[in-house]
Amino acid sequence: MNGDLPGEVLVDSGGIVVRFATAADVPAVVAQAGRYVASVFSGTLSQSAFELEPFARAQASGANADSRLLVATAQDVVVGVLGVAAWTHLATRVRVASDLYWWMESALPLRARVAPRLLQAFEAWAVMRQAPRLLVTGDDARATAFLAATGFVATGAWTRATEG
Repeated sequence: MNGDLPGEVLVDSGGIVVRFATAADVPAVVAQAGRYVASVFSGTLSQSAFELEPFARAQASGANADSRLLVATAQDVVVGVLGVAAWTHLATRVRVASDLYWWMESALPLRARVAPRLLQAFEAWAVMRQAPRLLVTGDDARATAFLAATGFVATGAWTRATEG
């Protein structure tokens, strides 16, 4: 890792590559988001209502180092997405890195390899942004079980300290 340029790889392990998104990834990310929203909300929200494309394009540009889009790929196909942001908490003055949105649309055996690698990449990025605290949202039973198993603590939101 030399910086945080679009396309730069953060994690390459077990057939899963997690890297900073590029503009070329945005259509796959938006399509995946539409399928995710349709399945979670039973089709009540349209992909356009989600309004992800302009935001994903901005994140994929790399113009704002504190707001990035990470993609997980398997055989060059996007199988997971994690939008992240970093900021300094106004009251505590501690740098925090947070997920903005994340999902995977893969079969369960692949999902079990994708999720930990997305979090590994998220942590590497947080260290680059000098954010010693991770904040992750997870509402469903699979997500909360995964977060608990990887050292996150439920404190209104799931948090844990970075290792870097």
